[in-house]
Amino acid sequence: MIRSGELRAMELPRLSGIGGFLRGPGFQADEVDEVLRRCADTLHAYEMGLSHSNMSVTSDELVTQEFRYVRGSQAYDADAIDDLLERIIEQLREYEASS
Repeated sequence: MIRSGELRAMELPRLSGIGGFLRGPGFQADEVDEVLRRCADTLHAYEMGLSHSNMSVTSDELVTQEFRYVRGSQAYDADAIDDLLERIIEQLREYEASS
């Protein structure tokens, strides 16, 4: 289970320095941040029992979500973001099935 507060407090791993360039590209941080903000808002709405009009993202949207690839400190580790999105998708599907 992932909660909105946990998601908002996470420090995501960035690709930085020379190692970031050697490891290849990662996901563009600003794009990821915006999607994760929407995810946290949606999780919070479910946690508070709010109506569907307060849900800003669905599990199906996340399954098809794509991010631009970039290198360096403006990138998050793509594998870590994919793992996190899988956790969020699983949680959203539980909420969606029960509403």
